[in-house]
Amino acid sequence: MAIFKGKSILNNGITTDVRPFRPADEADVVGVWHRSGLAAYTCLPTWQSLTIEAAHHVFHNVIQPQCNIRVGTVADRVVAYLALICKFRHSLGKSG
Repeated sequence: MAIFKGKSILNNGITTDVRPFRPADEADVVGVWHRSGLAAYTCLPTWQSLTIEAAHHVFHNVIQPQCNIRVGTVADRVVAYLALICKFRHSLGKSG
């Protein structure tokens, strides 16, 4: 594997990357979040009844404004995400 400007190039030539979220990524990230939640939380009826439209609303209005989001890509396709709550980001580096 070779690394070039933050991207990794696998032996088969496919590139992978972890980069900041872009507004154009929203539909792909919501799709990953919704599908993975349906698969992982089969015992939670509320999650199982969550529609993709509701997931878009929650992501856009709750998650995106509060979180620092990174996306993982394979061949420039979003396949993963990481959303870190940034509740205390403004106080980082300040003393007492």
